Amino acid sequence: MAWLAADRSEIVELDVDLEEAVAACDDALSALGWVVTGREEGRVSAYEDPIGLSCKTTPSSLEIQLNPWSVDRTAVTVELSAPGIGPAPARRAERQVQALAARIQGAGPASQP
Repeated sequence: MAWLAADRSEIVELDVDLEEAVAACDDALSALGWVVTGREEGRVSAYEDPIGLSCKTTPSSLEIQLNPWSVDRTAVTVELSAPGIGPAPARRAERQVQALAARIQGAGPASQP
């Protein structure tokens, strides 16, 4: 049986260099209760900390891709997956990706394409 999930993504443009964008992502993940599971050049993987979740809720997972456009401009793509079927996981995924994007934007001047 295939695992079903609601997937959402959001792109944020930051007027900061890659190092500052990575720091903004780390701060956002930590503040919103995510656990980093992997790091590569320009990529961060994480899952939602299950402590505090309902026993009926499976933690969401995400991948953040960071692409420098110039010395002081970085595109951040948040791709999030919330396990489940139906509108509840879809709404949860949408709220989570929007909260992360908003928190990441707090790093400095930002715009959304």
